[in-house]
Amino acid sequence: MKTLLSLLLLIPSLSWGNFMNGNTLLEYCESNLEYEKNFCYGTIAGSLDTIVLYNSYIKSEKQDDEKYKFCNIDKIGDVKQAVDVVINFLKINPKNRNGNHVVLIDMAISDWLSCGYYNAETRKLIEDRLGYNF
Repeated sequence: MKTLLSLLLLIPSLSWGNFMNGNTLLEYCESNLEYEKNFCYGTIAGSLDTIVLYNSYIKSEKQDDEKYKFCNIDKIGDVKQAVDVVINFLKINPKNRNGNHVVLIDMAISDWLSCGYYNAETRKLIEDRLGYNF
């Protein structure tokens, strides 16, 4: 019974994460409420960890791919710096803030660390398929 109750309590938080957008993320990041600010930091830290881990893993796979740029992880100071980068990205791109928060975090960090396939061709694809506008 405890397991079932735990799962039921978890479902709303899982669905919330899928529908959160950049506006809500920005609001949480700039909030004075501790739990909202912690959510912001935790979400961005998790995304940053994923990008760094993926970068390490993919190096062996993409070594010969001239179009792929590995992340410049030497730029990373701490999570606060990453949060500042994401906040600035959201403020500079207000017309895209209705997009999924995870996609926006990934775009901000990848842009900051100069990595991935984020070039003119990819930006065009993101604009066309996902409705983002840069």
